[in-house]
Amino acid sequence: MIKIYLEAIDNDGNSTFSPDETGMSIIVKVINGGLRRISDIQETPLANGESLYKDKRLTELVITGVAMATDNYLGLTSIQDGTDPHSGILIQTQAGDGLSQLKRGDLLTITEATVVESFGVTYLSNITYTRQDGNTLYDPIKNASIDSFQSNTEYAESYEGMLLEWENMVVANNVPDSPNFYGEFTFAKEIGQETPQLRVDDISPWIEQNFANDSLENGQELDYIRGVMFYSFGNYKLLPRDKNDIDGYFTRYPKSIDEINRYINLQVFPNPANDQLNISFELKPGDDNVRIEILDLTGKTVIRENVSGSRVALDVANLESGAYVLRVNSDQISTSYIFTKG
Repeated sequence: MIKIYLEAIDNDGNSTFSPDETGMSIIVKVINGGLRRISDIQETPLANGESLYKDKRLTELVITGVAMATDNYLGLTSIQDGTDPHSGILIQTQAGDGLSQLKRGDLLTITEATVVESFGVTYLSNITYTRQDGNTLYDPIKNASIDSFQSNTEYAESYEGMLLEWENMVVANNVPDSPNFYGEFTFAKEIGQETPQLRVDDISPWIEQNFANDSLENGQELDYIRGVMFYSFGNYKLLPRDKNDIDGYFTRYPKSIDEINRYINLQVFPNPANDQLNISFELKPGDDNVRIEILDLTGKTVIRENVSGSRVALDVANLESGAYVLRVNSDQISTSYIFTKG
């Protein structure tokens, strides 16, 4: 990183600088081989944590990261390409960008992106990418310094967008903003400890807004709590992806078909379909024996396949035009979806 500034000295030895004597206003970053790691974008000398590529459209990068959190299970998408500091980043999803089909463990290779800073958080936006099926995630960073996150240090900023976990903690305050209730809570190493504490936010659609107040008690022991590190309203906050990221709590099993389809992130497209029907879903680990059926409106099965992956392309070219029922069955899930053959 090269800091650039001008110093002018007059005949009496008086000096002045432009734009300032720190050189932090204009910085050139030189990377051998181009942008190939998330840290190339995230690591910054700026005290406010902003990327040197803020508001820049990057067109010559090749960054491959693992999806650690998805929009459907957190409301945010995050990827990592390692477990070192600065190895995670958040992605802003856009209508029609295909990221709604993303599942944890998938590999994204990003070749173009715009770097955006929003309320102290760095994002990649309007990305051009390719996706590859995957099911291996990085292990969470365990037991980092809570004090660093509470005091908003550079160390804390280096873990933005990464999956972290703390073990053997206690709920310090289940309504830290009392009398206002925003659904957050804090945890600490010991009960009665005023500091350090770390906030947890409930932005995941799989954590009820009243979860902290209804389900947690001050002093309650937690064997673990994990989530994606985020920053908002002046605080670093841990974002569990669902209740499975909080010891002792598991996401309630869905009952209705609509709820099941949301639970497994069922995607069926195009609809109407002419030649090919694409199906994608996200099942829990171990629930891999999936049976796909298409039935006509008389109840006759016209297509049946057993699949092991989470994405299927069915040939429907020979089906007659009209409405059909798609069934997706596994050891734990049974759901239906109506589509039209054009």
